[in-house]
Amino acid sequence: MENNEKTTVEQPVESSTETAVAKKGKSADTKKSASSVLEKVGKTIIRERGYAEVFVTADGQAFRLESDAKNHARNLKDREVLKVKK
Repeated sequence: MENNEKTTVEQPVESSTETAVAKKGKSADTKKSASSVLEKVGKTIIRERGYAEVFVTADGQAFRLESDAKNHARNLKDREVLKVKK
């Protein structure tokens, strides 16, 4: 039996400061958090594959060559490439 009823979920009200930050883009804390996640990805690849360094793009892809990472990042909204060393 299929239930066709729609449920509504109340969303919390954002403050004007939160709205301004959301409109502006990533906050500094979010940017730091993303970098630490990308660094962990890079460290994991280095440990598993035995590389000396890798270049990680914003979507979590790791590359041995910086040029490959930059070429991949050109197609992403966030074009950040993070260099991670052993």
